[in-house]
Amino acid sequence: MAKAIVESCTVKFDAGSEEALTWAAGFFCGEGWVSIFKSGNSYVGIVGMAQKHLWPLNVVHLILRSHNIIVPEPRYSKGTKGYELNINRSKGSEFLQLIMCYPMRNKHTIRARIYFRMFPPGERYKQRPKERAELYAEWLQLRIQEKGG
Repeated sequence: MAKAIVESCTVKFDAGSEEALTWAAGFFCGEGWVSIFKSGNSYVGIVGMAQKHLWPLNVVHLILRSHNIIVPEPRYSKGTKGYELNINRSKGSEFLQLIMCYPMRNKHTIRARIYFRMFPPGERYKQRPKERAELYAEWLQLRIQEKGG
């Protein structure tokens, strides 16, 4: 693993370090989300983060790369008028796996458990259509509970 030093605005650390993961976990808790949705006959999973400034997302992107999680660079979103870093499917699980040992909002932890089962780290999801549908139903039920329904 190549050693990359992150140096931006208020942070300076080795991108592969424990300190970097702690920073990424804290940033994710404040600015991130876990989402699953249906698209046609398939399911899409996204672990994402948004921010008005690009530099924090570039730092997270560098931390991901230092842990061999290769994802597209952050991009500008006209909808939010800010920047987003989206980590799809099993790559999202790999990121969550890296930061799960740090304290996270309960909502993120509960969502991550379903996400891990739907999109296992390091592989394509292998569930049969019925199993995928059941996991998605569980996801939708969680979302209803979160909204107080």
